[in-house]
Amino acid sequence: VGVSLILTQRADPVACYDSQRLVFTPASVGFMPWHMLTGVRNNSLKKAARYRGEKPPRPDLPKREDLEATSRRFAVKYLLGVMNSTAARDFLRAHRRSNIHLYPDDWKKLPVPDVTADKQGPIIKLVDKILATKRTNPAADVSALEAEIDAFVSRLYGLNSDEIAIVEGSEDRR
Repeated sequence: VGVSLILTQRADPVACYDSQRLVFTPASVGFMPWHMLTGVRNNSLKKAARYRGEKPPRPDLPKREDLEATSRRFAVKYLLGVMNSTAARDFLRAHRRSNIHLYPDDWKKLPVPDVTADKQGPIIKLVDKILATKRTNPAADVSALEAEIDAFVSRLYGLNSDEIAIVEGSEDRR
């Protein structure tokens, strides 16, 4: 049975991993790495980026080749871990344009730590554990694994324990 697994049960907006390519609802927002869209040409994509030589020229837009190369450096499950982290949640709360909705453009502003595959690995392994656990029991408590991801992501952002406590509003987190 193909199911889309939500990484967390928080009330905040969450990112999901869908390995079964299920159909979106009208309220769904999808994220796909640029390199998975290589060669796809449509008007929607032309509004965001253009291939070199694509007509009409738009020098103000990023180059698709550059975006595709950059996206290859990030594993999807690494991005999932970062997007569901406390650091990302707090960033989005501070930088989104609505208190009610979270828009795709809000996610685009999220600075993702650009690290090597080796540093992405521990987060990917934890995401895999969460997905396997949720596949077996969708109601399973994965908060300990989420906390481990949070710790890894916070270190990647360069946050120390005092800064994490301030962001979280908890002095006891040290």
